[in-house]
Order: sequence, then C-alpha cells, then structure tokens
Amino acid sequence: MQFCDSCGEKTIRRKEDDGNVQLYCRNCDKSFAVKLESPILTVEAIGKKDSIKIKSKSDMRTLPIEKEKCPKCGNEEAYSWQRQTRSGDEPATRFYRCVKCNKTWREYS
Repeated sequence: MQFCDSCGEKTIRRKEDDGNVQLYCRNCDKSFAVKLESPILTVEAIGKKDSIKIKSKSDMRTLPIEKEKCPKCGNEEAYSWQRQTRSGDEPATRFYRCVKCNKTWREYS
C-alpha cells in the first residue's frame, strides 16, 4: 500500500492510456509514478486449472527461496510469493517457481 506524497491519503493504482501504471489520490486528485519497493509479479490462470503464466518478467533472484519439492524435477528449492487471488476473506494463494527447471505451481491454504 502506498500513500499520497502531498496529503498522506491512500492511493489507488490506475493504468494510463500509454500503458504505464500511476498511483492516484482520490483526496487531492494528484497522480504519482509507482515506487517499486519489491518485485511485482502479475499472475494469470490460463486454460487448465493447474496452468500458471507469469505475465511480467521480474528478477526472480530477489524473491525468497524456500524448501519446497518441485512436482516436475524433484528439486528441493523454489522461489515463492503470495497473491490474493480469491475474495478478501479467503487466505492468499502461495506461488512457487522451481530454481532448477522454472516450473511454476500454486498452493491454496
């Protein structure tokens, strides 16, 4: 969550016509460039329930590595991140990507 540099209110993300994402303050009508403090990955489910496609390329090396067994190659290390993919009262979905073979999978809590 990011706050307005002018008035301190919460900002919302808004996609501009040129494709860039800006933060917009509803209180004072100012917009700001997005400050990336951590990598943002956009995840999209495609076709089959178990298929995951990472839409934006981000430096995976900045993500934490956890001990999680890859279902494809059996490697014991995977990058991990969480996203809220269901309603707000549901727990977040945890995503993993194998360090060795780049297989991506998800785990629901």
